[in-house]
Amino acid sequence: MSAAARARRVSPDTEIAVFEKGPYVSTSLCGLPFYISGDVKSWRDLIVYTPEYFREKRNIQVFTEHRVKRILPYKKKIIVEDRNGVEEEVAYDRLVIATGGEPERHFDGENVFYLRRIEDGIKIREFIEKRGPRRAVVVGGGYTGLEVVDALYRRGMKVEVVEMEEVLLPAFDPEIGEDVRRMLENKGIDVILGKRITSLPEGDMVIFTTGISPRNKLAQDAGIETGKSGGIKVDERLQTSHFGIYACGDCAEFRDWVSGKRRIFPLGTVANKTGRACGENAAGGNVKIRGIVWVSVFRVLDMEIGKAGLSLKEAR
Repeated sequence: MSAAARARRVSPDTEIAVFEKGPYVSTSLCGLPFYISGDVKSWRDLIVYTPEYFREKRNIQVFTEHRVKRILPYKKKIIVEDRNGVEEEVAYDRLVIATGGEPERHFDGENVFYLRRIEDGIKIREFIEKRGPRRAVVVGGGYTGLEVVDALYRRGMKVEVVEMEEVLLPAFDPEIGEDVRRMLENKGIDVILGKRITSLPEGDMVIFTTGISPRNKLAQDAGIETGKSGGIKVDERLQTSHFGIYACGDCAEFRDWVSGKRRIFPLGTVANKTGRACGENAAGGNVKIRGIVWVSVFRVLDMEIGKAGLSLKEAR
């Protein structure tokens, strides 16, 4: 939605349409752990703007529960399936791909959850409030996993966190991960390190936060190039290998300003920044993004932790 909103500002008269396969747009996914903990009372508080707002106030046509099945770049058309299963060809002059990322899935079950969308947060909280689980296992000791640990601990649950690396927060310097481990264990939270999950852990509920992969199949099926990270390749103007098609957010890879290497940046701030650039360029602008610096800040219980750039391990 950042792309659509920026395109509207740049070009007030352009026809703009957004197709979203889910029921919601413009959501604050970073707030999901706070919704799970109960600090955010209603999931509706995580909806920044509704489709009606964009239609009525910004003249942007938003179609929720509409799935784009194929991109036909040489025809400049997409094939869209609506909520009733009816397919339609829609023509475009410029196209922005913002399909995001998807969690790495390991197991399924009524007490197994992944946290990526508003719907995931709703399911987790409903499970907690209806089933009253006492013991939870969080698989993944990165910052998202630790935010979930924080949320479940505040719910009064016995929590265990499992990380396959030998330290928590493996993308940070090890001293930070060790400080976090001590703090968690002092709170009675079990920390299991150096363990790769090969079977479903025992617990009243299990939440996996083990990584994000770019949702790139739509682009690949259209012959759009992807990089080693799996993200869609873009140039400085965020244009893909096909003229007139742009990509932003978690589905695309960008140059790391510090290392010079290309990688994905599954961060809300990067999705917003690159979305705005895509929208402006699709509407005729010439914004260039020459690199991204990884910046993340989060809270876990008594600690607030931030990172900018590379860890020592990454720099080596």
